Amino acid sequence: AVVVADDESGNFYKNVVIQDETGGLTVRIEANNLYTVLPVGRKVYIRAQGLTLSDYNGLVQLGFGEEDGNLLTIPFPLVSDDIETGVIIPGERDQLVTPTTVEINTLGNAALNTLIQLDEVQFADGELGQTYADAENQFSENRTLVDCDGNEIVVRTSGFSSFAGTTIAEGKGSMLAIYSIFGDTKQLLI
Repeated sequence: AVVVADDESGNFYKNVVIQDETGGLTVRIEANNLYTVLPVGRKVYIRAQGLTLSDYNGLVQLGFGEEDGNLLTIPFPLVSDDIETGVIIPGERDQLVTPTTVEINTLGNAALNTLIQLDEVQFADGELGQTYADAENQFSENRTLVDCDGNEIVVRTSGFSSFAGTTIAEGKGSMLAIYSIFGDTKQLLI
């Protein structure tokens, strides 16, 4: 697979999102600054034996077993170029990452954990003048994105992201994001 989202901006924490022609997957890894080893566009190979797929409120994630019903992160030493000991093996860099252009009302489970692009969208009028998240208190926020037909989707941003304090963009345009879900709430992660 190829990394389509990393933690460089701070909007993803201890995980990367990978994608191949069959779909996408969030991979939870016990480390910060994963983008230095697993940046967007880097191919990865995963030896899945001993790893665990888990459902986090509707979103499938890959980790390292479970404890008290919570998915454990994969220990960082298992990210290795050594094909004998590595579980996550970094491959070639600078692979082409191409989003799938979709519409809000067509987003379904097949697109979860994948890089998508929405065209002709804008933030709801009530969001204008707001920031993506609360950077001062480092609280995550949800903002509403709408299309021309009135379809809506949440844009979720971490208060730790480098752009949390940035005022959201006005006007119509395109949004590039990872499609995710939390319970029944469809959401985008920039």
